[in-house]
Amino acid sequence: MTGALASLALGVLASGLLAVGSAHAQQDPRRSGYDDMSSATQAMQRDDTQNPAMLFVADGEALWKRPAGSDAKTCASCHGDARTGMRGVAARYPAFYGSLARPVTLGERLNLCRTRQQRAEAWRAESAELLALEAYVALQSRGQVITPPDDTRLAPFRARGEQRYRQRIGQLDVHAKVVRIEFELVVVGTQTGVLLDIHGQRGDRPLEGQLPVLVLSGRCFERHG
Repeated sequence: MTGALASLALGVLASGLLAVGSAHAQQDPRRSGYDDMSSATQAMQRDDTQNPAMLFVADGEALWKRPAGSDAKTCASCHGDARTGMRGVAARYPAFYGSLARPVTLGERLNLCRTRQQRAEAWRAESAELLALEAYVALQSRGQVITPPDDTRLAPFRARGEQRYRQRIGQLDVHAKVVRIEFELVVVGTQTGVLLDIHGQRGDRPLEGQLPVLVLSGRCFERHG
């Protein structure tokens, strides 16, 4: 499984992490990306036997139980059954990590456990192995509301992130606040691609369009024409 496809599958899985019920929605203005999906994609997410992200979850479960490093420890050696030990963990990331003096993502935290506790070599960022384990850990928080840590040390990083969020970039001169992207996984012969539907605003004009992207050998290429 290529890193690009694993990253896409993790995104599909993570979009279901924020689940705001009708009672909670009255207090929390956030809404899940699930609400913006097509009915076909929603149906796929409701059925684990059809959701391609579950292939990566299965790989992650195997990695959770696999000894690694000079101490031959498994993730379960410290954390036990992920179904209970990891419940709610993914909903709290990114979080501040004291010894690094910066926030870390869930994937980075898993790598820190791997190098410091298992004494194993770190996985490359967004490698298939790291994304698979991240998907498995994230699954244990499915249905929970994303709850950022109430940590004042995160304040400057959040401010910087908000600035980036509102910054207009790229040839389309848009920023994340005004763009919503829907995607559909497309397989044609031996090629796998993603069809992106872009909805947003560019200046005073609405922005609508489709962008086909090919995923070949773990890399993404924009398809023109």
